[in-house]
Amino acid sequence: MLNSAGRLGRFVQSLTSSYALLVSNVVYALASVPLALHYLDKSEFGLWAVVTQIFAYLALLDFGMSTSVARLLIDHKDHPDAGVYGSLIKTGWLVSLIQGGVAATLAIGSGEVLVNLLGIDPQLQHEFVWLMRWQGILCLLTFISRMFGHLLYIWQRYDIYNYIQIVQQIVAFVVLWVAFAKQTGVFSMILANAVGWIVTTVAAAIACRWQRCFPSPGNWGKISWQRFQDMFGYGRDVFLVVVGTQLVTASPTILITRQLGLEAAAIWAVCTKTFFLLCQLIWRIFDFSVPALSEMMARGETPRLCYRFRDLVILSASIAGLTGLGFALCNQPFVIIWTSGRIHWSVATDWLLAVWLIVQAVVHCHSGFVVATREVGALRYVSLAEGLVFLGLAAIGLWWGGLPLLIVAGALCNLVLTGWYSIGRTSRYFEQPRREVAGHWQVPMLKVLIVLVPVGLALMWLTQTWLPRWQLLFRASAILIVGGLVWLRLGIPSQLQQELAQRLPPRWRVLTARWQGVRSDT
Repeated sequence: MLNSAGRLGRFVQSLTSSYALLVSNVVYALASVPLALHYLDKSEFGLWAVVTQIFAYLALLDFGMSTSVARLLIDHKDHPDAGVYGSLIKTGWLVSLIQGGVAATLAIGSGEVLVNLLGIDPQLQHEFVWLMRWQGILCLLTFISRMFGHLLYIWQRYDIYNYIQIVQQIVAFVVLWVAFAKQTGVFSMILANAVGWIVTTVAAAIACRWQRCFPSPGNWGKISWQRFQDMFGYGRDVFLVVVGTQLVTASPTILITRQLGLEAAAIWAVCTKTFFLLCQLIWRIFDFSVPALSEMMARGETPRLCYRFRDLVILSASIAGLTGLGFALCNQPFVIIWTSGRIHWSVATDWLLAVWLIVQAVVHCHSGFVVATREVGALRYVSLAEGLVFLGLAAIGLWWGGLPLLIVAGALCNLVLTGWYSIGRTSRYFEQPRREVAGHWQVPMLKVLIVLVPVGLALMWLTQTWLPRWQLLFRASAILIVGGLVWLRLGIPSQLQQELAQRLPPRWRVLTARWQGVRSDT
């Protein structure tokens, strides 16, 4: 049974490995796209991009079942030989098989129809149909094998799975390069994905066996209709929450294209690239803590759960404050350099996005916590309502004031609807006043901003006439050094500071303790 130190250690391992995987994803994308464009013409590359997008939509056939299966397994993993745990695994596998089968059938059967609907060039129609077929088979295999990832996740060893995926990307890139060199054309992508799937599945299965994630022989239980009903009910609620979130994150480009044109949509897509990357980085702090938090719920460790969740909210909010300020200072110089000055927007718009970043970081923790309790309740409707209200307000905002008002609409909807409801649920769960949860837990973030915002404004004034590359270098360095020190001092709860300091090497422990005001012998 994991103790609190084990949970914290595994959380840190999972979080850091997820960042390593994110870096690997970026490197893979930066390397594979030029490689593909070297061996394929633009039409062939576009063909693969279309197939990839189609299967991104087919992934929605999951209907929230992945989250549901993982969360239900956490409730029973302390008794793996009682039968229920194994029954959930078996039932989850059957559900995945059915979902994968439906996705594969749609992919294989729709290829010849989609060539006409999508207007695929006649000379590429044969390749498109076969890409859909082979990718459909891979989609089925992916659905079936994802249980191994669920098991490593619930046992708080997702760091293993992250490292497996990094190795998989290295292998897939080598296979992709060799396949292109052998003149296999666009089907090189399929071959690379297939080999990558084999590497991931075999390694994950071995890891699950090594970590003893499976029930012992004879204690697997049976596939159960009751287990399926439990999965489906919870998965349905999660799916509605996801749909509401998708309406907010995915619809701006469509709205902007319709009301302001393709040029404005291109500006939005480029200038928000870093924003959405930062959102992922911050959200992962909570996302990779869910297995440990859920375990505390299952074991009835409510006081420790409250303490840990409060620290996560404080940590996410203070990091969002620091990164939001860095984004506001550095985004425009970065975009100007990246696009050679062809795309830019007002600095005020970046500051509005920084505010939205902070709001999303806090709300993501509270709404995610509600989902983790398994009592989603009205959140499914509130989240859906947020998406619909955002569509209306964003459309009005774009007509009235352009992109800045769209951002204001997003932040207000997130805070007033999902945020207010989720914070209320957190307050009731822990029997704490709403003002404590909504106000006092944000004090460290406010302290960080009170100190650093004047510093940021001074940096902007000092470097306003500099070339973009020097603006980016100086501002980023200053925020990284000064902001990092301020965040270490003010943005981390004191008891968490002590716990983290104990895990550092002795020399670093003394240095951080002196700066943070923590006794070095703790």
